[in-house]
Amino acid sequence: MDVQEKACWLALFGASEVDRAAAKRVVYRLAVAEHTPLSVCAGRSAEDLAQLLPELSAEQLEAWERALAHREPSEQMLSDLSSQGMDVLTRADIAYPENLAERLPEPWLPYVLYYRGNVDLMARPCVSVAGTATPNDDAAQLVRTLAEVLSPLPLVLAGGYSQGVDRLMLTESAARAGGTMVMLPFGFAHAAPILRAGDQAVSKGERLELSPYAPETPFSPALGTARTRLVTALADALVFVDPDGQAEDWPGYSDLTAHGGLALIHAPSQASRTAAQGSPAIIAFTNSIEALQRISQHLVLEEDEPGVEEIAVAADTDESPDQVYRFADAASAIARLEETGHVPEKLIRRLREAEKRGTLSTDNE
Repeated sequence: MDVQEKACWLALFGASEVDRAAAKRVVYRLAVAEHTPLSVCAGRSAEDLAQLLPELSAEQLEAWERALAHREPSEQMLSDLSSQGMDVLTRADIAYPENLAERLPEPWLPYVLYYRGNVDLMARPCVSVAGTATPNDDAAQLVRTLAEVLSPLPLVLAGGYSQGVDRLMLTESAARAGGTMVMLPFGFAHAAPILRAGDQAVSKGERLELSPYAPETPFSPALGTARTRLVTALADALVFVDPDGQAEDWPGYSDLTAHGGLALIHAPSQASRTAAQGSPAIIAFTNSIEALQRISQHLVLEEDEPGVEEIAVAADTDESPDQVYRFADAASAIARLEETGHVPEKLIRRLREAEKRGTLSTDNE
């Protein structure tokens, strides 16, 4: 996505007069579902926009016109971010994390993510280790052993860098060269100590730092809760270590379990045992090896994960279900799959990503 397109996203979603909920609905239809660049709206009058965006009221069309006509600050922001090794990811980007799109209701879903580091880490299975803000010696040792057994695996450990178990897990994993992903509860301008701590891992491609907030946005408790919900949504497996409260009250927990995510809990104290009660979706574990086995089974981890090279289509026809079809490109593969019924958005994105990386076999090969 070029600078002009990114600037349009920043200008639109950064404009206070633009109705964010309406903008999300329209941008999803235009840029995500129909794959039309948002920049086609730039430079158009409200009257012209009405033809392209019939969902919007006259007042909102004028707000869009004004927002997209003043993209210079957004272009300057992108330049400043680039000079610091940062960039933005939009809801329409192939690399946008599908777990967020699948699990979060639209009001919670960020359409722009600011980031620094290796964005390819979002393609790995994701595990989040959370829990008490004041771990005792036993809990801290468990976190270290979890980091030791999980860091070598082809996954990424995600957290919000909050005090206690969360931060300790990220620190211990980074020390073992594990892939880590940090979701910030404020803008990058307020993250200097965290960024310095992550410099080495970022330079090695082992870390990704994300924020759904504009660089100058300060911390607030509400943003802290929202950050935790985003981390939980990213995770394929959530591991609690002696949590301070009820697991079912953890932001995003119910969405994770409703979508098949794995939830584990280490419960040595009465408080943490109480946290596990009444949550049938959560599984207790006693040591790091048991947690490792549960996570590996759930994520079906393999050392040599194959790329997306061929797509087998079992259509409701007389054709053999083992028939392998080759395609000229991702678009033709998606069209063929659509003939068989609903095609998950996650598969569509994987096909497009495979084509972009050159790992999609075609009938020209």
